[in-house]
This record gives sequence, structure tokens and C-alpha cells, in this order.
Amino acid sequence: MRALVAGWFSFAEGHATAGDILAADVVRQWLSDAGIPSDLAVVPPMGEGVDWRSVAASSYTHVVFVCGPFQRGELELEFLQRFVGCRLVGVDLTMLDRLSTWNPFDFLIERDSDRRVNPDVALASRDTRVPVVGLCRVEEYAGAQVAEADAAIDRLVAAYRATFVEIDTRLDYNSTGLRSAAEVESVISRMDAVVTTRLHGMVLSLKYGVPVVAIDPEAGGAKVRRQAERLGWQPVFNVDGADAAALKAALDYCLSEEARERARGCRSRGLARIEEMRAEMLSALAPGSVVDTLHSGRVSRLVSVVIPCYNQAQYLTMAIESVLAQSHREFEIVVVDDGSSDDTSRVAAQYPGVRVIRQANAGLSAARNAGLAACRGEYVVFLDADDRLLPNALQSGLNCLSLHPEAAFVSGHFRYVSHDGTPLYEFDQEPLDCSPYEGMLRGNYIAMHSTVMFRRAIFADVGAFDPSMRSCEDYDLYMRITRRHPVARHPEIVSEYRRHDASMSVRVGRMLDTTLDVLAAQRSHIRDDPRLIRACQAGIRGMRRDLLRPLLSSIRGAAKAGDWPRATALSRQLPGYVVPALRSVWLDLGLTMDRLVAIRAGVRS
Repeated sequence: MRALVAGWFSFAEGHATAGDILAADVVRQWLSDAGIPSDLAVVPPMGEGVDWRSVAASSYTHVVFVCGPFQRGELELEFLQRFVGCRLVGVDLTMLDRLSTWNPFDFLIERDSDRRVNPDVALASRDTRVPVVGLCRVEEYAGAQVAEADAAIDRLVAAYRATFVEIDTRLDYNSTGLRSAAEVESVISRMDAVVTTRLHGMVLSLKYGVPVVAIDPEAGGAKVRRQAERLGWQPVFNVDGADAAALKAALDYCLSEEARERARGCRSRGLARIEEMRAEMLSALAPGSVVDTLHSGRVSRLVSVVIPCYNQAQYLTMAIESVLAQSHREFEIVVVDDGSSDDTSRVAAQYPGVRVIRQANAGLSAARNAGLAACRGEYVVFLDADDRLLPNALQSGLNCLSLHPEAAFVSGHFRYVSHDGTPLYEFDQEPLDCSPYEGMLRGNYIAMHSTVMFRRAIFADVGAFDPSMRSCEDYDLYMRITRRHPVARHPEIVSEYRRHDASMSVRVGRMLDTTLDVLAAQRSHIRDDPRLIRACQAGIRGMRRDLLRPLLSSIRGAAKAGDWPRATALSRQLPGYVVPALRSVWLDLGLTMDRLVAIRAGVRS
């Protein structure tokens, strides 16, 4: 006597379930108890056994079909025909046809039919459960070896006998369909153990006493390891130490009662410290606390606004009043009358508290330096007399400096206004995809100096404005600072730049020539770096192009409008542009030679 036990797990297209396999186990145990040997007809991946289509039917005295629906279908009839000479037994079946119409079995104990209903025999199956282990993985981020950590987890999963459940703690996009923090921790709390590369995967596991194999995805360990050590939890691995044997041993430990007890202890220790943190925070929020003191010191920081002015009294009132309108109220205004022949000093003196420094005409750099020397503020903004600050300017700069305590200065955005103050358009500032110094070599990405707030202490290190320069003195200062110190930017529009023919920026010959002075001065600092040399060459070519195009456009516009005096005046700038343009070509060629030398030196090394 020998039986073949079959079911829908015997068919590749049978849609078999776990319950079908468990019911078959029950029936095979019954047969074994009765001393009847049996084979299991099963297809991969549901187990190991025989293929009912290839075995000899004569090898079996009995064929038992177990569990699931049964009717006069194509597969059922093929199976019955194959074993028609055997004793046919049906167990735990749902008979879809009336038994009086069709019952192919010699003996039938149905699960349900038109005759009766019996309990599903899977209810009597032995306990085959394995540990349920959550997998909580962090996504890729800079500085982490996430792929290596995931590979270590995958090797553990492949070798370990357990049920692994992916759990995503992210809520902006959750790859496992969990919709809230409550759903995430509800799943984690029901795990027997968790394997994670996420800090909160570890913390939420320990919150519910679930032991966790923690893998810090950063080489040498970072926040995951530090948190584990603070809570007193082991095991925790650095990604470079997560070998297969160690992870398996760690998971074995996490499935022990000892590990559960330790996890509960970690939670208790963590909660005790968190209660102390709560008390610390509420104490800090109390009136008159250290928070109030520090906040008061931060919001009361003095900002010095230096306004050099040379014969621009007609605009000075607007510049001063733009400072007086600032939302940050701790400021001082220092106006430097650089030998003006108009009413600059009288206009400035009308405003109480505005300090006025008078000097013989010495140029913009010297005027700014005179104002800087007279400043008392920790921070400095330089505002030209014909430009204006927007009300948020000082506060935006201070906020950015607070976020970037390492920065020597911070800069914002600006917009252009016409000669009468009518807004025109915003300056199109491109994102900076390199170091600030490299960005400066490509071109003065700040473009307007009143968007900049300096830490006054930086001038003791790099020096003030170069009084020998008649323009681009701000560009030269930015170069000196960014070459040696970090700086930062913020997106706020803080200044307005007035466009009129008297503004220095329209003198294209001088602008190109002094820009070349600034860039040429960098040559010794970048000589060994081909990347920085290319950036400097891009700056030369860009300035040569960007200065000429607007001038030609203005000349054409004036001529088209019939404004021949203006077109003629603008055209007089063209001869002054030629020599600097030729100089720029020569400097560009010299930098090309520097770059080739640097490349050859790099190849040799």
C-alpha cells in the first residue's frame, strides 16, 4: 500500500495557498500514523516531491486529493484520468457540483458540499512558524555606504530561516504602503526582531522592546552607532564590519528572551534621559531664561551701514531712509562725503544719529575704508548713495550669518530700478555649483555689493578695499576673502540697484580693465590647478562679452529712438574698450599656457 497526496500545489497553474500545503501535511501525518507511506505531488517553489504527470500510476494504491475547490474542470479531469485505476480519495475539498450529479471519489470527506460542511483541516496542522523579522532600510544619502549595507542585509536574508518584512519609516513617500507614524510603529512592534540601517528603525524597535540588529551605513559609524551607544544597545555594526557570520550571530541573539529584556532596559534608560531633556527645555523657555538672553543678544547685534557719497545728494535721502526703514532696528549709519561739491553733507546731517565723515575726494575704495574705520558694529553693509536697501535686508543677512557661523560674509539677491526708483526686474542669479572662489573666478556672481553683509572682523585678516582701484574694488575683496574663507548665500531680495548713465558700471573700458587686474592677480594662486585656470578663463571671456553687448544694445536703442546725442556719448566708450579687450585675449592665452604646464605636471606626478 502506498499513497500519493496531491492538491492544487501539484499544478504550476493551480494558485495554491499556504493553507493547501498545511492541509496536505495533516493528511500525510494521518497516513503515517496508520503506517501508510506516501509521496507528495508538488511543483516548485512550494516544496520537494514528485511530478504526478511523470510517476507511474501503478506505484500507488491510493491517491488523495487535498484541499481547495473541485469541479469537472480540465485540470481535475486530466488528474483523475491519470489515476483512474487507483483508489481515489478526496479530503477537505469544496465540491462545486452537486454530489448527486458528480462525485468522482471512492471516498470523500469534503470541506463543504451540498451535503455538509466540515472544518478546514489546516486548522489541525502543526505549528510551522518561523521568526518574523522586520527590514527597515535607509535610502541613499551623501556620505553613506547604503548599497554595501543593503548587500549585507540581503546576504543575511538569503541564509536565515525567517520571514522578512520590509518596513519603510518614511511618510512623504512610503514604499510599503504605510500611511502614518501609528501604522509604522504598529508593524515594528509586532516583529520578533528588526534589522535596520535607519536610526528610527532602531529607536522605534527598542521603544516596544523589539531587539534590533543595527547597521550604521556610514564608514566608522555615525548617528546610528552613537544613538545605540547612548541607549546602551548591542548589537550594532559599522557597515565595514557587517560580515555574514556576525550578522547571523546577532540575529540569533536578538531572537532570545535575553535580548528582549535588554531592549526593554534600553527603553527605560532612554525615557529617563528624555524626561530630563523635557525639564531642560521647559526651563529654557521660562521668561528671563538663557534663551531670552541669547535671543536678545542675537537680535540686538549692531549692524553698521556705510554709505559713501560723491555728488549724489539727490539720491542720498532715499538711501538713508531705506536704512531707517529696516525691520532690524539695531544699526548705525555712517555717511562718507568723499569731497562732494553738492549738498551731500547737509542732506546727511538732516537725519539725527547719522554720522557724517568729510574728506577730500579720494575715490570709492578710500571712502568705504574711512567708513569702515569709523564703524562700531559687529557686521557691516556697504550701500552706494544711489542704491536702496529693502526693509528685510539687515535681518536677512543676520539670519543667514546665524545659520552659517563659519561664513566671512553672506550675500543675497537684488533687483534693478530706473533712475526715478521704478522697479525694473530682478537680477537673474544662477545657482552656484562649485566653490565660491571658483565661482568668483568665473565672474562676480554677487554683482551688487549692498547685498553683502560682512563680519567686520574679517577685514583684520584680509585687509580693506584697495584704494588704488578705481572700480571692481568689491570684486577684488571678494576674491581675497573667498580664496581663504567660507562664505554663504541666501535667496532673499535685499537691495535695489539704480540704473542711470552716471553709474560706474556703464564705463565698460574701465570695468573690463580693472576686472582683468583682479583676475590677473589670481594667476599665482591658481597656477597649479587646471580647473581654477579654466574658471578664470571663463570669467575673462564672459566679462569681455557681457560688457560689450549691453553697450552696443544701448547705442542701437538710442539711435533707433532718434536720441543721437546719447548714442554719440555712448559710442565714445568703444575706443576705450579695444585695448582692454586685446589685453584680455593676451591674459587668456597666458592662462592657457599655465593650464598646459599644470596638466603636464599632474601627469608626471
